[in-house]
Amino acid sequence: MTQSRLDLAFPDGHPGGEVLFIGATAAEDLSPLLPQHLTIVQGHVADHDGLAARGFRVAPLADGTFDAAIVRLPRAKEAARARL
Repeated sequence: MTQSRLDLAFPDGHPGGEVLFIGATAAEDLSPLLPQHLTIVQGHVADHDGLAARGFRVAPLADGTFDAAIVRLPRAKEAARARL
């Protein structure tokens, strides 16, 4: 069994407060995070729809205030720089 990176980052579960996750994919294990306190920014339609179908709040752009942010960087250097 493999352990997700989120399990390693948050061994006690959700970090508390409202969390923004930029770039989460539909296949990603988001079980350490509480869906009711999580907003996911995802512009890719397939991932957006897949996450929304799993019950997550998904938007193409960040809007609001958050207590924490998680950024999933893509492999492409230019895309990673643009995301930051």
